[in-house]
Amino acid sequence: MQVKKLLLLLGGWCMVLNLNAEVNKDYFKVDAKGTVVTRALHLPGSDQTKGESSVTIKLVTDVNGLFKVVAIAGSGDGFIDSWDTFAGGDDGYHPTFNLRNLYVEKQFAEKYKVQFGALNPEEGILRSGGFWGTGWIDGLRTKAETSYGTVAITLGSLGDLEEPSVFSRDVEFNYVEIKVSKKFFESLLIEAAYENLNDISYAKIGVNYDYEIASDRVVKLILEYISSSDGGYKSVVGIESDFYQLITGKNSDVKIRLSWQHVDEDFDLSQRPATSFWTQPGETLVVEASGPIKKDWDLSWYAQFRVNETTKNSYYIVGIKKSIDFNKIWNKGKSLFQP
Repeated sequence: MQVKKLLLLLGGWCMVLNLNAEVNKDYFKVDAKGTVVTRALHLPGSDQTKGESSVTIKLVTDVNGLFKVVAIAGSGDGFIDSWDTFAGGDDGYHPTFNLRNLYVEKQFAEKYKVQFGALNPEEGILRSGGFWGTGWIDGLRTKAETSYGTVAITLGSLGDLEEPSVFSRDVEFNYVEIKVSKKFFESLLIEAAYENLNDISYAKIGVNYDYEIASDRVVKLILEYISSSDGGYKSVVGIESDFYQLITGKNSDVKIRLSWQHVDEDFDLSQRPATSFWTQPGETLVVEASGPIKKDWDLSWYAQFRVNETTKNSYYIVGIKKSIDFNKIWNKGKSLFQP
């Protein structure tokens, strides 16, 4: 059944592309991309290793320059779950695929943007306070470029976390976020935000600073902080760099991020059930690394190691990611049948 959903989605996309090419090539412009990710996840607390896969397809249709329609479909059966277990699970392999996000986007005078529908969490340093990036916020978002920075306001529903289908979710107005992002001197990015979820308020700040040791040697310094009106806080400090280049001056394209996270015992995670599993109580050391395997294939590897003071909240991940540009595949396919 899930495979049929995927085939219907891709088939519908091909029909739109065909309409774009044959009826009016300037009226519809479709950009279609996707990712396929596999990983091995080891949980020391349960002494278990699982093989998991994740598929995401994003279609952006520009309707004659008037507005865009964005559709994001992916695997997983919940807000913080975008993975299907294919090895090591107890219930066998049950692939899932749902249209998670569907929204209309309108740009005004290059400085203003409005999005309406089933939105994805706002990107950036804070990424909507650490919410899982493949989740949803059903509502409205406005963005404006001002002298104070980029101001983004999101209003809507963040709930029904076990229903990934945009057509089946219950909607209840319970979420507000106001975020300001400002870049200084091309090296310092600061984000500050206010968030209200289920009548609990959160104050958030994030800082990225690119410290230039030499023209080709840069270390990114990272700071995040979230405080809850219900009590408690979460803080993250870290660094990110191509450490091989840092030492030798030669680019390796391998990025490594080291961070230390503290989640106060009064920071009630049950009030933020949509928060990424990166957020766990206590002290946590997180090591993340990624790099290319073959750039021409858009194929890369990544690894994540989380060591929490409680073993059950630790895990180790290694995986492979493949990016897919469907536009290139479509154009290449057309060229094979052209005289």
